[in-house]
Amino acid sequence: MKDGAAKKRSVTRRSNRRVIRVALVDVPPVVREGLRSVWDVPDIEVGGEAESGEAAAALVRSLEPHVLVLDIKMPGKGGLEAIKAVKAIRPRTAVLVFTIYNDAETLRKAVLCGAAGYLCKDATGLELLNMIRRIAAGEDVLDRAVLREVIRSQQPPKGAPGDAFERATQDL
Repeated sequence: MKDGAAKKRSVTRRSNRRVIRVALVDVPPVVREGLRSVWDVPDIEVGGEAESGEAAAALVRSLEPHVLVLDIKMPGKGGLEAIKAVKAIRPRTAVLVFTIYNDAETLRKAVLCGAAGYLCKDATGLELLNMIRRIAAGEDVLDRAVLREVIRSQQPPKGAPGDAFERATQDL
């Protein structure tokens, strides 16, 4: 393996610091511009951007990012299809879904497609940076608000009879 290829595959270092190469796929240019300004930190490098699911696969193929941040809703191939395509091309790229959708079904589908993280767009810039750092380090991380929604969606409505085991053990 050539030295250049080895360097491209490993996390790059800048002044003995680990630098996380990030690619961004989101539709509105203003969102991408805003995120670039949040990511103006020494340990994160925005390597490229795109605005569609189709472009996500090409971006990952050429850039080989450590983290891909993408939205679920995009023109053409949506975020879920893009996650599958990206994971097929480069399984080591961690995918962070950054979206307005905080429902259990969207989260479930994203995780099944290969997302390592899921964060709602009402998060702070610091929360987003920390999420990127954590999934780049190999963690699977999900937004707490989304997890609460998942848990809520799994609970029966108040007053609804549960299963026999639940009814038998509720007073224990």
